[in-house]
Amino acid sequence: MAILYSVVDAAHQQRLAATLSPMNKERIKKNVGHFVRLIPIAHRLDIGGNPLPQIDDEWRIEAVTDEGVCIFLPRTGHRRTLGFDHIHQYTSDLPKSARDAPDI
Repeated sequence: MAILYSVVDAAHQQRLAATLSPMNKERIKKNVGHFVRLIPIAHRLDIGGNPLPQIDDEWRIEAVTDEGVCIFLPRTGHRRTLGFDHIHQYTSDLPKSARDAPDI
């Protein structure tokens, strides 16, 4: 599955938040525990603030609260809450292992 998000100006954030209805928030709650990919891929920085190569990680949805969707990256232990105004779209996708498996 994938969560698509974008950082946008305040006016656009309000329009996007309005399109994610309470019904959709309830729908996302049903996916707690599922793994998702972020688009665009999260930026990584070294200790000096220099960009590191991007990794298309799979994040786990830990919780859905009034503030947003809490995601967790098992590879590093990082957690982040994405506000609903940052979630542009939620679509299903094959797990990475299935995407990368050769056709037989």
